[in-house]
Amino acid sequence: MPYVPSVFKDQLEMILIVDSMDPKCIYSSNVSLNYRIFLTPGIIRPKNGTVFSTKDSDLNIEYALQLERIFYDGYSTSTAATILSPESKAILTRKWIRNVGNKYISNIIPSTKKFYLQISPASTDRLENFDPMTIELFIVEQDGNYRPIVLNSFSKSVISVIIVLYVLAICCLVYRYIALFCLSEHSLNCYFD
Repeated sequence: MPYVPSVFKDQLEMILIVDSMDPKCIYSSNVSLNYRIFLTPGIIRPKNGTVFSTKDSDLNIEYALQLERIFYDGYSTSTAATILSPESKAILTRKWIRNVGNKYISNIIPSTKKFYLQISPASTDRLENFDPMTIELFIVEQDGNYRPIVLNSFSKSVISVIIVLYVLAICCLVYRYIALFCLSEHSLNCYFD
C-alpha cells in the first residue's frame, strides 16, 4: 500500500484481507492489524493559509479522520474535495476521491487569488458521516517572462519616417478639401471684397 489510510479511529480492530483475482491461482489470506493513528481530525496538508504560485495547478491533500464502524474496500467509500469561491461560496471544482486520507489531484487550483478547499463526505451510508473540513488558500502573483521591447536606432528612425509621412498625408488631404470647396460652383465665395 503506498499510503496507510489516516481516516480510521485509533486502535480500531481491523483485518486486512488479500484475495487473488486470478481464477487459475485462487488465494485468500487475512491478518489482524494493530492500527494506530495520533493525528487529530482535520486537513493536514496543505496548511490553512498556504500560498501557491500562479504556476501551480495541482494539490497534494492529506487529512485525518476518526471514523469507526467502517467497511473499506477501496471503492465503496469516497469523499469530495471541493474548491469554493471565497465571495459567493460557489463550487468552482469538485473531485470525488477515495477516502484514505491522501490524494494528489491534478488541475484543481483555480485562477482566483483566494479560494477555499473543503473535504466533505460523499454520502452518509454506513455511518461514514463527518463534518466538512474547510481551509483558506491563496495564490500570489509571480513575475512572468515579460520584458519591454527595446527600440533600436533602426526602429526609431522607421517610426519617425512613418509619423512624418502620416502628418504630410493629413496636410495634403486638408489642403485638397479646402481647394475643392473653394473651386466648386455651389460653394460660398472664398474671396472677400
